[in-house]
Amino acid sequence: MIYRILITFCLIYCLQQGYSTITVKLDNNFNLVFPNEPNALDTLGQRIYDYSDETGYYACIIQAGSVPPDKMADLDVDKFLQSMYERLQDPAHQCQSIKQSPFTIGAIRGIEFLSRCKEDPDFPDIRYKRLFLYKSNLYVIDYWTYKSQASVAEQHKNTFFGSIQELQPDRTAFIPSALPQSKSHQVAIDWSSYTWILGLVAGIGVVFLFLRNKPKK
Repeated sequence: MIYRILITFCLIYCLQQGYSTITVKLDNNFNLVFPNEPNALDTLGQRIYDYSDETGYYACIIQAGSVPPDKMADLDVDKFLQSMYERLQDPAHQCQSIKQSPFTIGAIRGIEFLSRCKEDPDFPDIRYKRLFLYKSNLYVIDYWTYKSQASVAEQHKNTFFGSIQELQPDRTAFIPSALPQSKSHQVAIDWSSYTWILGLVAGIGVVFLFLRNKPKK
């Protein structure tokens, strides 16, 4: 009876703790936490990380050198981000802007956009997008989801967007990423996400010891 309870406990623990996240080193400036390991593409001065699951579409695009360094001092950042947002829209998706609001990452200012697009089974219709400029690079972070996920869309968006972190020297140890050809792109493992494995091993060990020491009739 007791070993059945222990096995049930282990299964419940695994279900609760089994959700893992992956911390991605976008470049030498920022980390971003994805729900799982994203696809990665590096081409033509643009890096793209994206991941999809039942909760939505998560992505980050980094366009290097979007603004020449000598133009940064006189740049109207808000106007530039607004123009880039408009340029990134696909007219075929018929998106309507619902809201835009400023946000900050430390001293970095950016703009968050919310739009609703035509319903299409192949493309999410609720779309959140954050744009900011840092060291002449443009960062575009997306969270898209379907109308059926509207009740939790804000929560997932806040978790994803809020996970970006400006890097500090020697803060995290990194392992090679999905882009082995470039040493500057790395993925960090958040080991706290794998505590469920330790829990499972410990639970199995307890069950084994109990069965081994169970008095024989």
